[in-house]
Amino acid sequence: VVYPAMPVVVKTPAMPAVVCPPPAIAGAWRVEGDASGLDALFEDAQGKLRGFALLGAACARKNAHVRALAAPIG
Repeated sequence: VVYPAMPVVVKTPAMPAVVCPPPAIAGAWRVEGDASGLDALFEDAQGKLRGFALLGAACARKNAHVRALAAPIG
């Protein structure tokens, strides 16, 4: 069975969050943000997006990150 990426959305008034954990592979997190939000992107050794965590205003980029994920989880 192969499942598509299924991000978890946490709705809170103070700081909404979206998390799509990466598979257990080698890679690194790249984190960017400011007071309005935070993008944490997990990229594999080839530089492909494999997971992400978004906070605040960055949650608006959820759909773009889901489309950019390298492969379905399976």
